[in-house]
Amino acid sequence: MGIIADRRKAMTIKAFSPDSKIGGKCGKDRNLTVLEFHPGSYSDYTESELEHQLAELLKRLAEGYERAWTQILLEAGRAPVNDPAQVDQEAWKKYLTELRKVTVVGASPEKNIRFKTRGRTDYKCRLADGVLSRLPEREFSAQAVAASADLMRRFQYEIMMLKDECWGLGVPAITAERKRRKEQEQKQ
Repeated sequence: MGIIADRRKAMTIKAFSPDSKIGGKCGKDRNLTVLEFHPGSYSDYTESELEHQLAELLKRLAEGYERAWTQILLEAGRAPVNDPAQVDQEAWKKYLTELRKVTVVGASPEKNIRFKTRGRTDYKCRLADGVLSRLPEREFSAQAVAASADLMRRFQYEIMMLKDECWGLGVPAITAERKRRKEQEQKQ
């Protein structure tokens, strides 16, 4: 592998919630891989407080990822391109503009934890009613990791559809699904 691929593969991003009672880690695929509570703090949260803390933790991990990725590119003599004004090609302008709008929801298999992101910059969390009293801390953390993996998988799928729309990758099922969704949005 090249230097960029090697450095990306080795990436580990760590962040804490705003109240510093929850720590998280993510790697090269942006998935939350570890979620840990400060000892004794899990039972102190209300659902709405924990929703806020988790959403902010995911946002901080995403920001850390972007900083690390930018640093890797700069050290390799490349500059990241995030702003549509930086490019001349219409396909790239469309891609970078639409990427900021991509909105997805991911959930744990049991639907106890749902994460939502818009453009991987804004995050929200929704917990099922009563989940904190039903799940022990370890199970909650495992479900949060699963919800994050689902969120990122769905986001990557949406990116693939957007790339097909912008550059015509020739993936018929993806193209058809993206067109169907656009038509539905226009009808609403």
